[in-house]
Amino acid sequence: MNTKFEIIKHSGNLPFSIFLHESKRVYPMNWHKEIEILFVLKGSVRVKIRDSSYIVHQDNIILINSYEMHEITPLGDDIIILVFQLDPYFYQKYYQGFTEVVFHMNSTMLNKDSNTYNTIKENLVIMMWYRLNKENTYQIKLLKQSLALVELLLRNFKKTMINERNHNDRSQQRLISIIENINKNYNKKLTLSQIAEQEYISIHYLSKFFKNRVGIGFNKYLNLFRLNKSMNDLLNSNKMIIDIALEHGFSSVKAYTKLFKETYKETPSAFRKKYLSDISPKKKNTSVTFNSRTILHNYIQLLAKDFLSGNLNQVYYLTVNMLNRSIDTLQKENILQISTPSNGMDTILKNSLEAITNELNIDYVRFGNIFDKTINFMNEDKSLNWFYIDNLLELLINTGVRPFIKLSYNEKFYTLKQWNIIVETFINHCLEKFGIYQVSSWKLEISCESAYYDKFINLYNNVIKKLINNYKDLKIGILINLNKYFTAENVLDNYNFSKLDFITIEINDKYYWKNSKTINEIVEWLKSRHIHTYIYQNRTVNELYDTCFISNYFVYNHLHIYKSANLIVPLIDPMVNSKIFSGKDSLLTFNGLKKPLYNTYYLLDKVKGEIIDQGEYYIVVKNRDRYYILLYYYSQEIGNMFNYSKDLNYNSFSKKTSNSISTIVYVNLKLTEGDYKVRTYLLNQENGCIFSEWLNMGSPIEMDKEDMNFLKSKENMRISVNNIYTKDSLHLESSIRLNEVRLIEVIKK
Repeated sequence: MNTKFEIIKHSGNLPFSIFLHESKRVYPMNWHKEIEILFVLKGSVRVKIRDSSYIVHQDNIILINSYEMHEITPLGDDIIILVFQLDPYFYQKYYQGFTEVVFHMNSTMLNKDSNTYNTIKENLVIMMWYRLNKENTYQIKLLKQSLALVELLLRNFKKTMINERNHNDRSQQRLISIIENINKNYNKKLTLSQIAEQEYISIHYLSKFFKNRVGIGFNKYLNLFRLNKSMNDLLNSNKMIIDIALEHGFSSVKAYTKLFKETYKETPSAFRKKYLSDISPKKKNTSVTFNSRTILHNYIQLLAKDFLSGNLNQVYYLTVNMLNRSIDTLQKENILQISTPSNGMDTILKNSLEAITNELNIDYVRFGNIFDKTINFMNEDKSLNWFYIDNLLELLINTGVRPFIKLSYNEKFYTLKQWNIIVETFINHCLEKFGIYQVSSWKLEISCESAYYDKFINLYNNVIKKLINNYKDLKIGILINLNKYFTAENVLDNYNFSKLDFITIEINDKYYWKNSKTINEIVEWLKSRHIHTYIYQNRTVNELYDTCFISNYFVYNHLHIYKSANLIVPLIDPMVNSKIFSGKDSLLTFNGLKKPLYNTYYLLDKVKGEIIDQGEYYIVVKNRDRYYILLYYYSQEIGNMFNYSKDLNYNSFSKKTSNSISTIVYVNLKLTEGDYKVRTYLLNQENGCIFSEWLNMGSPIEMDKEDMNFLKSKENMRISVNNIYTKDSLHLESSIRLNEVRLIEVIKK
């Protein structure tokens, strides 16, 4: 009989393989030492075992014993099979005589309780879920599940021992004896003559017999088996290559390397390096199709509901036709907030601003207090001096950023008439120095330091209207500081802002939590009148703003809460004390290190263009030949924790969310045929969060240059790149946890 002996490659250092198979290919008669279970998830197959043939339809399972010859033939085109192949010699350690056990498990013909089969199926789909999603402890969970599965088989489907079989095939039993000898002694010196002597046959006969039965020569099989066994040490230990080669029976490292290159087309060292960087235990299996994942998830929902609720919040199957017309556009402005330095520009602020504008598309930088006496804008003779302000304005212009100037009136220092003269003098100076073309692109924001509504009304009626009429080509707006004295209702009921270019709304956390609905009404109302709206939220200091836990909350606010407004974000923390983290919601620490919020802002800066699709956890955007899928995790419970919990800090938040679990997203993108570059950015505690690294360092208060350089090396997110050819669709898989944001960038080559 023309049969083939198969060497099964196991998953990592696990004693089994589990995978989803969807192929129309016929698997001709073959055999192997592994026990194999087939669970047909979709379609039907014909399984021939020895001389018997079975039709296995959808939702049925069948077991093929160790060393049993079998053939698998798909019946139709749409076939999905969950395949589990376990090494009986591993489980021999836990059940004496396991390698000699014969199982009879065939749901198509055996009259077993359906609950028994469902328990087996549940175990298999759970294992497949672990295998695909690869959480940190997935191998431990898989091993535990496999032991539970073996116990189920022994309890329900064990029929007899192998020595009770009717041995019809002496040749096969001889080959099994030889294979078992190799299994036990592969790492020792093992020759054809030794085996021939033990089997009482000639070397010539054994060589011919082995090649006819297995398909390859004895030495070739032995060395491939050694190579397969060596993979665990190569990929999961720090052993030297020479030690791995010798410990697994190779005569020299040269012989090991030669066979490795013939098999894997690269050296063991290169393969190990590639595995550690690109094929880590956390990397998802991208070979499983969107259809297979959908079917698997349906079975998990059917068979393992308790597991589903306890192991993941939700599984999303997202199909997006990137050729569709957009449903909206996302074109938000990027505005940074800085504190105006008394001497015009300090070194750290200057360097930070120059660095950030090289990476981000910054539209405006907002600053104020330019009429504060610490700025020295007024000489002793009461004449006005704009030297320091000019330095700041020139720096912004030279870096390609437009000024967003807050012109604040404070009745403690000036009368309304004096302040009006100062403002007009400043505007005229800017027009003369920088020109109308330049200044007309700026934002001039008029504000009143008083919190009272009537004070603002007075300023608006006596100054702002006049400025708007006198400088019609300039972008003049107002600042509204919402509070208990100046409410959102005041804005909606009493104002006609038709001549204003923009309005900035400034609020604190407490007021927003109580009035979020009304604030959103204002934003939508202003949008309907084509008035640009900017939001600046004075947040309470909290160390969570230094962590990646804020990232999903920030993304949600950006895309949903303030979807019709532009957020103003502080650039750099103030230097309160020598501690590097201050709990402010800025992009950078006081000494210029990038916080996780910077990386969040970086990702949002990329996501601009035509919105193709949007949901509660994702947004898909098209920008010419680039497509962006931004995935994030947000729940109302998390929002409430940020908004209403006064004592919330890193430790308490971590404790409350320690049991949070993954949201799995399967993305199916409809694209035109061609080659695509897929670049994925991942922001979480391990990638792009210097706060976590600072904690790992021991939370040092005093840090020298070497400490700072180390933290700086941890600023960046993880980036992975793949090149993929597709005919019409691209299948992507991702998982998102509470502390993660992921951006997938698809670029047409």
